Amino acid sequence: MKNTDSAKAKEIYAKGQNIMEYFRTEENLNHNSQYAIEVAYDLQSGSYAQKRLKPTPENQESYQKNELYTQSIAKLFDALTPYSILNTGVGESTTLSRIVAHMKNKPCQVLGLDISWSRIAYGKAFAAKHDQEQDLFVANMLSIPLITDSVDIVFSSHALEPNRGREKEIIQEMARVASRYVILLEPAYELGSKETKKHIDQHKYVTGLKTAAEELGLSVLEHKLFDVSINPNNQTALTIIQVGSNTPIQ
Repeated sequence: MKNTDSAKAKEIYAKGQNIMEYFRTEENLNHNSQYAIEVAYDLQSGSYAQKRLKPTPENQESYQKNELYTQSIAKLFDALTPYSILNTGVGESTTLSRIVAHMKNKPCQVLGLDISWSRIAYGKAFAAKHDQEQDLFVANMLSIPLITDSVDIVFSSHALEPNRGREKEIIQEMARVASRYVILLEPAYELGSKETKKHIDQHKYVTGLKTAAEELGLSVLEHKLFDVSINPNNQTALTIIQVGSNTPIQ
């Protein structure tokens, strides 16, 4: 990051303004660049781990919503009994660690990747506080450094979110690595409320994930509003994509 960009981005973040919106204007783009996403995530490093480690009077509602959210994902994963899972866009592992904590059939391999080194560092510390062994590493979702068909379930939780225009490329790469399922918990543009659709358009979040998967020739088993949405103005859609010839979910 250039020094001028760094100083300005820090100033915007300190004021509570939207960093990616600033870069869209500066770069004259109608989408969020990979550079803008990386800068924004780096500046947020540590904030998620601090909120999710334990409930406080200030974060009680958000903490409880996250618990319900991760419990619902854990229940879904338990039914699939995966040997291995990979969380693309793992951030500070606040979602991944809580999912694994809630699972009854815990996977033998737990992996996560993120574009931000600093968030991975916080993620390792967060996982350690949960007494979990996780293989977290820095990588881009568009180029995952794992071999084909190497992980049972590859999933994302509001990590594809800022990547409008790159939906098909990311899903294709996730499907390459997955041996059983790709599971997306992402903004519910087509299924959500008017407020959700407005929020997604304002922030240039992803759309058309089901269509993108189908255009890639993948089998979409389920596409619906998820049971829990942490932000009512940015509802979550669950999209389950079957990879290979494994038995569909009952």
